[in-house]
Amino acid sequence: MPMTEVVGGDLFPIIRAFSSLGLVLAIVLAFGWLLRRRMAGGRAGRMHVEERLVIARNQQVLLLRVGARRLLVGAGERGLSLLTELDPADDSATCAPEDEPAVADDETLLSAATRFRGALGDALRARRSAP
Repeated sequence: MPMTEVVGGDLFPIIRAFSSLGLVLAIVLAFGWLLRRRMAGGRAGRMHVEERLVIARNQQVLLLRVGARRLLVGAGERGLSLLTELDPADDSATCAPEDEPAVADDETLLSAATRFRGALGDALRARRSAP
């Protein structure tokens, strides 16, 4: 038996096996992509986070858009809490950049952050204790 017949005859099943493996891998990757997109809601989802402000390690404030509604939500170790609902037509609540940004020193920023954190904590405690 010539050597070329043995190599050619044994090569076809290997090519077919790798082709099948490639097809299965492509199907699995496509399914994973679709599933991930479906779980995330895709770009056409009704809810998305417009802005996020981290207050502390486990505390943040989120500006959410749900359909036509805009919600300001506090997120902490104990879960989520609705702080307020904003007017959907009023876009001034977003942090749009000014023509000329204000310059503040570190001490002013730290003081403002501390006051805001305290006010946010007070508001969250008041909401939790309200009936």
